[in-house]
Amino acid sequence: MDVCIRKQLVVTCSKDKTIRIWNYATRTLEIVSGVLSDETLAVAFHPSGFHVICSLVDKISIYNVLGQEFSSQPRTLQIKACKEIKFSNGGHLFACAYGTNAIWVYNFYTEDCPQFYQCKGHVNRVRCIDWFENDTGFTSCGIDGNVYYYDLIVQKETLQRLNEKDFNQKNVNFTSVVNLPGRPFESFVVGNDKNCLLYTSDAADE
Repeated sequence: MDVCIRKQLVVTCSKDKTIRIWNYATRTLEIVSGVLSDETLAVAFHPSGFHVICSLVDKISIYNVLGQEFSSQPRTLQIKACKEIKFSNGGHLFACAYGTNAIWVYNFYTEDCPQFYQCKGHVNRVRCIDWFENDTGFTSCGIDGNVYYYDLIVQKETLQRLNEKDFNQKNVNFTSVVNLPGRPFESFVVGNDKNCLLYTSDAADE
């Protein structure tokens, strides 16, 4: 599920092999895709509300939202079994969990993914990605119990994340992370231990 930044819309995907767009203000279903060839694994809404990215078993499909329907000829990227996708706040970039432990950042308009946008570090599956307010990077968490911060400017120069801000919680599978507005490198993170942690680069408190 993902929420559109500029419209009162939510997009969902399901095991029924469809993508659906809902209006959360009127509580109505607005658009339903045709039945897709494979089960949908993840979905992301462009901030404008005019594009949707959906991950299938063997690829990622990029749809235009045309009036009351999805485009019949989506663009595709050969990325298999991606289970997390997130648009930047400006919509010019999107990040997707790649393979078992990496995050690749693509230019939405050109579909380029240079080497310095191929972010590594996790040792197990990435569960959640949340962009910084200014789109210069993002925070991620995974079932390896790690929270990582990636600054794309630093990443371009060194091919390294911000290692000094790493956070690890042993024996916890993190499921979601969200950055605090106006407070760089401070995030709420939750996991299967049923705790909500406020993490800063210096400490974490329940």
